Amino acid sequence: MTEGDGRELASIPKWGEPASEWRQDRPNTLTNTFGVLNEQGQTMPGLHVEFEVFVSPRLGQVKYVLSLMRISFGRPERAYQLEVNCRQGLKSTDHAFSHEHYGDDGRYKADSSWANASLEVAVNRFLDICKLTLTEELPDYQGFQLK
Repeated sequence: MTEGDGRELASIPKWGEPASEWRQDRPNTLTNTFGVLNEQGQTMPGLHVEFEVFVSPRLGQVKYVLSLMRISFGRPERAYQLEVNCRQGLKSTDHAFSHEHYGDDGRYKADSSWANASLEVAVNRFLDICKLTLTEELPDYQGFQLK
């Protein structure tokens, strides 16, 4: 997906209801995935949101990856993605430094206002950029016991 396509999909007003609980499909990773609706309350075919929280129990560090995805020909494509890496010691020149993507070809480094943001701040930024309104509150991931 091009940067322009990603920006266009992000700019469309949409609504979504997060799952009531996080799930763990991979070690140290919690996911909350849900579909989105348009202004008329209809499903927007192929579009969904993925909120992922990566927790490193050994290092006590967290990374958030918040994505607006489109399924195209059976495979997911990134329309918009916000990645906040709270790992200590990262420099803005490091690939793992917090950043955002529009489509596949638009990658932009975080500025100081969100480079080490909490999940709440990151989600609010994501909601604003993606013109997404949550119809239910996102559950707290910190109460989830990793397996």
